[in-house]
Amino acid sequence: MKTKTPRHVWLVCVVALFFFVIGGYDYVMANLHDANYFAQLGYDQRQIDYFTHYPLLPWIFWTIGTWASIAAVILLFARSRFAVHAFAVSAISLAILSLVTFGTMNRFE
Repeated sequence: MKTKTPRHVWLVCVVALFFFVIGGYDYVMANLHDANYFAQLGYDQRQIDYFTHYPLLPWIFWTIGTWASIAAVILLFARSRFAVHAFAVSAISLAILSLVTFGTMNRFE
């Protein structure tokens, strides 16, 4: 018998889903090379080139991190024990992405 889920867990799920879906939207728009999206963000040509010419390795970690985070929240809503694993995969992928992009791709600029 499962116990009733505390309300704060639902609040965390909704807030996390909101932020992770924004990340998913950003991922899709950047990979579609949507000029209107980049214009809305106020990106200059150098910033647009950064995202439209993303190397394969960072792109793989970006993909895994983005979609694993969304899957993790959905699994958390479903009260699945695999939510923890999905969050871990997402966190590790995004940490590696940060190390690669800040360390070798000059992301600060």
